[in-house]
Amino acid sequence: MDQIPTIRFEIEGMRHAILTHINTYHKDVENYLDKETKKFVEGYDFQAAVAKCLGPVFDDAIRKALESHFTYGPGRDAIEKAVAEMMPSKKEK
Repeated sequence: MDQIPTIRFEIEGMRHAILTHINTYHKDVENYLDKETKKFVEGYDFQAAVAKCLGPVFDDAIRKALESHFTYGPGRDAIEKAVAEMMPSKKEK
């Protein structure tokens, strides 16, 4: 039973040492991350990223609008009229 307090004390000691070590380098790590983040953001091609992300969205929106136009809108009437004109009439048979 005497070992449990010793183990707990050693774990707490290791925890304290790790936290102290992290706090020692915290500002250095923060400065490094800040510098690398700025470097990444400044060199990032936002225009290409937007085009890459929005391209499929626009394609899908245009496809759906065209589909709706020719399924439910005036395009449907135009297709029906064209098909009717192409079909032979009963008199031609």
